[in-house]
Amino acid sequence: MEHTPPAQNGEQLLASAMRTSISRGEIDVILWHDGFELTGLDDRQIAMIPGQFATAADLARLLGIPEADIADAR
Repeated sequence: MEHTPPAQNGEQLLASAMRTSISRGEIDVILWHDGFELTGLDDRQIAMIPGQFATAADLARLLGIPEADIADAR
């Protein structure tokens, strides 16, 4: 059987899966003064990404998610 590659590359597939999980509330995005955190079930940290964002809207635009999906903990 011949392998048919997906229409998206791996990065795009992973980004899409993360956005879907965020929209379903399976992953939380928390904005801190020095970056943002992704947490999963039972508040387990998935990643802490350093950086500064003026507003939650700025982070939402970067991630391609609604601002309402970001908890601003600054």
